[in-house]
Amino acid sequence: MKLLSSPLLLPLLLAAACAGQTAPETGDPDRAPLGKADNIGTCEGACDGPALLGNCWCDDLCEAYGDCCEDKVEICDAPPSTFDSFETFRGGFCPPDIDCTSTIALDSAGLLKVDLMGDPNGGIYEAQVDDSDLAHAISVLTSDDLLVILDGQNPACPAPTDVFESMTLHDGNGEHRTSVTFCDDPAIQAAREVLSDLKDKYIQTSDFESFRVFRGGFCPPAVDCSSSIELLADGTLNVDRMNDLQGGIHTATVTDIDLRDTIKVLTDPALIEILDADEPPCVAPTDVFESMNLKDSAGEHRVGVTFCHGPEIDAVRDALDSLVSKYL
Repeated sequence: MKLLSSPLLLPLLLAAACAGQTAPETGDPDRAPLGKADNIGTCEGACDGPALLGNCWCDDLCEAYGDCCEDKVEICDAPPSTFDSFETFRGGFCPPDIDCTSTIALDSAGLLKVDLMGDPNGGIYEAQVDDSDLAHAISVLTSDDLLVILDGQNPACPAPTDVFESMTLHDGNGEHRTSVTFCDDPAIQAAREVLSDLKDKYIQTSDFESFRVFRGGFCPPAVDCSSSIELLADGTLNVDRMNDLQGGIHTATVTDIDLRDTIKVLTDPALIEILDADEPPCVAPTDVFESMNLKDSAGEHRVGVTFCHGPEIDAVRDALDSLVSKYL
């Protein structure tokens, strides 16, 4: 079949070809299709409007106008970032026999790993972060402001050469890493704080071995007038009750959370100062006795506390008595 040529045919064909394209509802006389040679600009930081420098656009209408920046798909239409892990590393130059590095790392499953600087015990401390704390941490560690800093071509601020701090984010788009030594940008500070808070909350870094409270007094030979409460680093709670007719040691295992919270009380520096004092913190009677004994990597810290009161001493009594009530 032979097509008939007509001066009206070309306009009709053009109209039909354009019928499938939807033009913007509100026309903008300043916007028009851009040829590749005339397309200037980037969508970096401009995904909802015009390029910051140039003549191309990055909004939802740019395809209809034909003026999209060449990197719109890569930058603005990329799939959302998926958090994999975040790590901060700190180090410096020091003698070979001294540990001068530390790390705090958090992964998407909520596993927190901490390597402490100058830790005499060495090794990596691990803990499982709960869902609420994990969600909050991820929101801070993947903030747009922090991501811009991590992706910068240069360190976020001038840094010395003898110490070093870096932050590394791994997500679905790859690795984002830079040096942040001595930088005080709010996004960097927020990342430091959220990781430090997780470390303080979940990681028990004390070299705690055991704590024992002993109470006793003079009484007839057939009567049991002594008692003790002992907590070990592995969570074992040993209790010897006063006047327990059945005798023996009652044992239980406390949860990691209760162990962590109790050890914080038992290793309070103000309490250790009391335990290491040459004299008891108060004048004690001679017919009854109460002592507190902390063992850690530094040795033994022990003193009599009979009828003594104070915030640190009372906190120990309350913490251990609460464990006994809860578990035994």
